[in-house]
Amino acid sequence: MKRLKERVYKIYKLNYEGLKAILEAQTPDSIPFEADIHNRHQLVDRLNAMEEQAAMNRQSEAEKFDATVRKVLSVPHEELQQRERNWKRKRTAKNGPARHFS
Repeated sequence: MKRLKERVYKIYKLNYEGLKAILEAQTPDSIPFEADIHNRHQLVDRLNAMEEQAAMNRQSEAEKFDATVRKVLSVPHEELQQRERNWKRKRTAKNGPARHFS
């Protein structure tokens, strides 16, 4: 047995019932221990930078999506119909007429 911190004497291997009893005994707004991290400020700075980068990525992804949708919607309906007719013509020539089963 090694004393890790004040009031922490043993580490137990707990099953589900033991963990449930500990969790039910705790108040929801408090944690009974705090990690002793020697480089906390570096980790917080790194986390903030990661969150900022993620926010920028989300914004740029939204902008990319918006640009793609605008690009697709800017194609005239007649051109889409012409492309569909060409595609169907090529498919029919390659596979034969479409078969419908009833």
